[in-house]
Amino acid sequence: MCARIGIHNDCFMASSQDQGTFGSDAQRTWLTNEGRYVIVGGESCESNNLTGCTGGLDQINKQRFSYLNVEYHPTVIKVFFIEMTSIYINKQMHLTRTTL
Repeated sequence: MCARIGIHNDCFMASSQDQGTFGSDAQRTWLTNEGRYVIVGGESCESNNLTGCTGGLDQINKQRFSYLNVEYHPTVIKVFFIEMTSIYINKQMHLTRTTL
């Protein structure tokens, strides 16, 4: 039997391979599968066109993130917060309109 603690991705969404975290699609698939059994989380090390909310949320859901370090990288977290707030408000407005 093997015990595991968890996985921390220290350059989440910083590049297509997360700055070397993943050397292949098979490794990314491995993390997706492991996320069913262990804590997965991380932080981004830079802001770029990949770190927007849409792509980020897709990866967070696929890899089953349990946490995201909000203290690093501040620009990425700010973009996530602004875009997620906008998505939430738009959904609430849509729900309000459809229930009237």
